[in-house]
Amino acid sequence: MITLSNPIERLALFSSIPPEDTSPPISAPATPSPSDNLAPLPPHQTESPAWLTHLPRPFLRPPSGAIIRRHLASELTQHWTEIEELLHIFGNDIIPLLRELTRRGEILLDPRKTLRSDSRHYQNQLYARALESALSSSDAPAATLLPPPVANVDVASHDHVALRERSTLLELDRIDAQSARFLYYPGRIFDSAHGRHIVISYSDDNATRGAFDVGDIIVEPFLGDDITSPQRRVVVELIASPSASLIPEKRFLGDLPIGLGHFPVQCMLHHRATLRLAPHTHTIRQRIYSRDETSQAPRLRTRALGIFPNIDPASALTLAEARLLCAALRAVLPLLYRGSDTAIGTTLHLCDLPPNTSPPSNHLLSPTDAIYVFDLHSDGNGASQTIERDGITPMLHLAQNLLANLSSPATLLNIYDEWDTPLSPDTLDEALTGLLTWLTRHLHAHIGGAP
Repeated sequence: MITLSNPIERLALFSSIPPEDTSPPISAPATPSPSDNLAPLPPHQTESPAWLTHLPRPFLRPPSGAIIRRHLASELTQHWTEIEELLHIFGNDIIPLLRELTRRGEILLDPRKTLRSDSRHYQNQLYARALESALSSSDAPAATLLPPPVANVDVASHDHVALRERSTLLELDRIDAQSARFLYYPGRIFDSAHGRHIVISYSDDNATRGAFDVGDIIVEPFLGDDITSPQRRVVVELIASPSASLIPEKRFLGDLPIGLGHFPVQCMLHHRATLRLAPHTHTIRQRIYSRDETSQAPRLRTRALGIFPNIDPASALTLAEARLLCAALRAVLPLLYRGSDTAIGTTLHLCDLPPNTSPPSNHLLSPTDAIYVFDLHSDGNGASQTIERDGITPMLHLAQNLLANLSSPATLLNIYDEWDTPLSPDTLDEALTGLLTWLTRHLHAHIGGAP
């Protein structure tokens, strides 16, 4: 069941495309009220597609049951793993198996002592790794042997950093190290079980070394009601693979094709500024610029689903239209998949464009320019692969519903657009009209049922 308080999400789910005219108003009122940006057009009552009743969908999670042992075998045979982590992931029922394998000498043990910066006491840890002799030679279950490992299993990263409060050194969370700065950008205000906090620095900065572990994200309590949105560029580089092609595949979801491809990628983050917005009107209160980049841009090696909107020259998006589409996709993804706000990143990437430059808003995207939906975890977390499996049709239809019922896209861009150059109201109106036309030509009309 979905409980919505965000008016933009309500527009995407519960509004439909106007049957006679999908064009938005060309000009906004001369003196709009703060709520005008979110006011929908008169509602058009139609029967909701059946797939809406099953939202949000889950991502693929680690399996349960007997196949867990095959994942345990992959974990134990590929690297050293701390016993406490194994029990946390696979449960206490693996203890008898580990005890028997250790008794027979088929698991190597490595006791280690660690001293955390926030503790005065040493911690005893025990790391384990299994020998090949601990593996069964067949799929037949054996109480005292590990089954064959899962083929081509993606091993999760063991490189984590702490989200830590500066004054108390309280550890709020532990997150993947490579994707940490993509999620917790400078000046981000976020809510957790410990209250509202704001990101102030990172422990590898010279001013904060010594008090925290290297890589820790340092936060402070925040008492204001602001919300934040980043302005940044994410440069995406495709990584060649012997078994995969870097050429997107044409998919016909309507009259014209869209290019799709699932690739291993490397993402480089160039943060420009952080916007502070009013909580209800989403107007910009403050723009906080990042300091000059003197260090190497954060990098994340992961997997991404590329959406190539201009693979067919018969219908091409401009930069302004692509920015609107990317912002709409960021808005609707949390409605489709649980946890996508922390599991998925979305970026518009223009090939051969330096990160500190921007073409004009009417610049036509090339066939190699794309919107990338990438996993916010080193080596991938399965999110982008799940979207590729389910298809992008539901995502595009929700974005179309949202865009067709916005009276003005300015608020949508304030919250969800990460591009760092402003667009004029006239340019926004033209871009919204062009994007709705593009969506109509690339998507078949919904008639209910599964997409």
